[in-house]
Amino acid sequence: MTLLDEVRQATDRVNAASERFGLIIKNIPSDVPHPDGTLQITQASRELSTAREEMMRAHRRLNDFLSRSVVPESFKSQ
Repeated sequence: MTLLDEVRQATDRVNAASERFGLIIKNIPSDVPHPDGTLQITQASRELSTAREEMMRAHRRLNDFLSRSVVPESFKSQ
């Protein structure tokens, strides 16, 4: 896997998590009982936040390589 692949995959995860979060929010109010509805929103929000963090990490790794020729440790052993 390349750094560009990491960025693409991370971006795909963000897009999917964002879509799921948007669908949940769009359905408010829903027929889901309060505690479960709140839990769905919380889990979707966390999933989106985690995906965004992973995407930013992938972008930083790519940027470090392009701007300063820093090769990530995970690529040095390959």
